[in-house]
Amino acid sequence: MKLLLVLMVLACRELVTEEWRLLLTKLVRQWRDSVLRFSQTRKESALVVLAFIVSIPALLIFALLLLVSGEAFGLWTYLLAVVVLVPVFVDRRLPSVFLSYRQQWLNEDAEDVPRPSLAEARLQLMTCYLEELFTPLFWLFLFDVWGIVVVSVYYSLRLCVEQSNMADVATHAQRFVVWMNWIPSRVLALSFALAGQFVDTWTYWHENISYTQILPVEFIDAAAERAEGAERALDPSPIALVSSLAAYDALCYRSLIIWVVLLALHMLF
Repeated sequence: MKLLLVLMVLACRELVTEEWRLLLTKLVRQWRDSVLRFSQTRKESALVVLAFIVSIPALLIFALLLLVSGEAFGLWTYLLAVVVLVPVFVDRRLPSVFLSYRQQWLNEDAEDVPRPSLAEARLQLMTCYLEELFTPLFWLFLFDVWGIVVVSVYYSLRLCVEQSNMADVATHAQRFVVWMNWIPSRVLALSFALAGQFVDTWTYWHENISYTQILPVEFIDAAAERAEGAERALDPSPIALVSSLAAYDALCYRSLIIWVVLLALHMLF
């Protein structure tokens, strides 16, 4: 049942349109904005505001799970997981990073405008994949159905980072997001080694796995560069840039397949 749930939310992620994304995430965004507006009038501490935004949805989901989890993974538990997880996974950057940069690089009308570098595009691509896909999946895989509570916490933190009404709240939320990304980033980098050039990526992973000064996104960005080969960044032509970014995009998809296959094998054995 969990594998079916994962496949369903991944399918929703790929099929969602901008209109549906806004509709499905409207409730949680309204909750965040309401708390922020209320706290601004009362001059509450940023940590208190952040804790309130994050904890109330998580506690509600936890209480509902206790009510419906009489069976190991019953129908009501499954439905609750779908209601919680679908908005999280469909809340993605649209158009995607790849499509956005492809348009910029191949736009003949913008020849006089400096083109973004491949390193910049790759970093944004890895940020989106880590925060929108792999970190939520990791916590769901690790804690089974109870992982939707952790995913809810992570998603609320992400939303707080995105807002600009209270900079202190965004700063604290970003710190917690980095912490929650740390372990998933190490697992994802190892997946890059399996899906790309193993030796170079494994060497980097082994030498830097415990180095806490590297941000999770920077860690997987460097691992992705080694998995696909650093020589991709040498050709500055638009076609080469698009091809290179497409290869990094494909690397993430291959890693996702590895995760899903491992989940399937875990459930079988």
